[in-house]
Amino acid sequence: LQTLDIPVKWAVKGLIPKEAITLLSARGGMGKTILSISVADAVTKGIPFLGLATTKTQVVYIDFENSLPTLIERIKRIDASNVLFWHPTNEIKPPRLDSKDFELYKKLPPGALLIFDTLRASQSRDENDSQHMAMIMQRLKEFRDAGYTILVLHHTAKSNDRIYKGSTAIFDLCDHNLSLHKVKKGCHTPDEASEPDSEDSEDYCYRL
Repeated sequence: LQTLDIPVKWAVKGLIPKEAITLLSARGGMGKTILSISVADAVTKGIPFLGLATTKTQVVYIDFENSLPTLIERIKRIDASNVLFWHPTNEIKPPRLDSKDFELYKKLPPGALLIFDTLRASQSRDENDSQHMAMIMQRLKEFRDAGYTILVLHHTAKSNDRIYKGSTAIFDLCDHNLSLHKVKKGCHTPDEASEPDSEDSEDYCYRL
């Protein structure tokens, strides 16, 4: 292994490694979908995302979570014209990750970035059961080992928007983990980054 020269490559420099499974967790309504469609748009066009360099790559956004009108509104807002979207309203529906048809994902464009919105909606197993989630994560690893880059959107607990929901197997079996949460303005370190006093407070920003 020491003789091999296989550097880490990035879909988004320093943020989303290629041929890896990245988990992005946030509270519902925080903006995971808008953020991830923005990532998809930047990667398909090979343009920077939040100032970070991207590697131009085909993206397939698999949306189990949003209604078609909501998805269309967000696509138009971002002008994500080069991203491929797979939605349950398509003639051929995207298979759930725990179904026997999950192999269909391996027929998507080779080397693509696959974005699953969300982990909970893309499969029907118990997300609190470690064996169930280990099986789901193993299927995602099959896609990764086939050359795909995986971004999985996931929810956090209602009581704490920095703790992902479900079994530790979800966290443990990912290669890379990201979170999105509100913090008070002016915070510069994680220790300072306490939550705003209320949901309606305007004295906050988002930390990714």
